[in-house]
Amino acid sequence: MKSKLILFILTFCIWVFLRYPPDKQHLLIGLVVAFIVSALCGDLFTTRPKLFLQPKRYLWFAYFIILSAWECFKINIDMALRLVRKEIPLNPGIVKFKTTLKTDTALMFLANTLTLTKGAITVDINKANNQIYIHWIDLKQTDRKKIENGIGQIEKLLTKIFE
Repeated sequence: MKSKLILFILTFCIWVFLRYPPDKQHLLIGLVVAFIVSALCGDLFTTRPKLFLQPKRYLWFAYFIILSAWECFKINIDMALRLVRKEIPLNPGIVKFKTTLKTDTALMFLANTLTLTKGAITVDINKANNQIYIHWIDLKQTDRKKIENGIGQIEKLLTKIFE
């Protein structure tokens, strides 16, 4: 029940933010949509609703969004240069990384962040062994320690938010 209530409030707040300035008609529609979404998906939303009451997590999440946006910008420039200049090498390969993240949400954020910001794509997540398989665009430019440090920084930040 708490999960549904949190999803209702969150969905309604997003609706109001997207429909600013609010009026009666749109607020009523937003309430109905938020109710339907929370009724259908509330049980799937979170297994630990008490985490939403910790404001420190919201600050870490805001920092995560800013950091991810910057990293996404940098990798887009890098990928554009790789397309334009043929002399920049492509040496693709798959890297296996052991993660400490446990929750599905944290693993999903890690996989999506790596896909958007590191010139990589997550191929598989093995929850039984806590391993992530990542296809990297250029393994020769980055050594193993540099990859692990980059992923480790993201992982620490996601631990502060979701674990």
